[in-house]
Amino acid sequence: MHPAPFSDEKITKLLRHVGEHHFCVLLETTKINEGNRFSYLFVDPVEILTCTAQDSPASFLSQAESFLDNGYYLAGWFDYEFGYLLEPRLSRCLTDTHHQPLVTLGVFKAPIVYDHYKNDFQDPLPGIIGDSPGSAPNGHFSIHDTRLNIERRDYLKAIAAVKSFIESGDTYQVNYTLKYLFQFSGLPESLYMNLRRNQRVSYSAFIKNDRQHILSFSPELFFEKNDRDIIVRPMKGT
Repeated sequence: MHPAPFSDEKITKLLRHVGEHHFCVLLETTKINEGNRFSYLFVDPVEILTCTAQDSPASFLSQAESFLDNGYYLAGWFDYEFGYLLEPRLSRCLTDTHHQPLVTLGVFKAPIVYDHYKNDFQDPLPGIIGDSPGSAPNGHFSIHDTRLNIERRDYLKAIAAVKSFIESGDTYQVNYTLKYLFQFSGLPESLYMNLRRNQRVSYSAFIKNDRQHILSFSPELFFEKNDRDIIVRPMKGT
């Protein structure tokens, strides 16, 4: 059987199933090979772990590790700003605006695993994906008021500073990035469906909790640990 990503009908049914849960994580691959043949769905967490700017990162990580040691799975997300908590000299970078959790992880008994080489779940899951067609998520979506998060003058000032650091030998490379902001209306599921059709990647995610949705489409493998071996597949020079 030829390996294939989820069809539109199958991913529609999965997203519909995801929408019935308060907290869930779908980790999907649409670029399949022998080393990247599974997609994972996590639902019904037994607990949700969070870490804020006011919490101890060491205590949080110790709690997370304790669940792993007891056979549970963790799935969720880390904000970039969580790194500020790991280095005391950077803690001042966390402002009073960081009220939301910097980490949110669901604690799960086990994932629902889909094998794209077999084009089926590892265990039977009646009612989630069958042979009957599924309709696309109801409603449309709209993206408007697109803008960068800084003004042109601030961007040019930052680039001048980067060039100065390079000229003085303080660094040889800086990955300077911006945020592209926009207003969104409609269903996040519809946006995810649209993006996955146009952006085939090895590592995509649709994460939902009561407060927010996170959609991610990445070609990078941050790291994969097998016993004492760690594999990384970064893009560019990261």
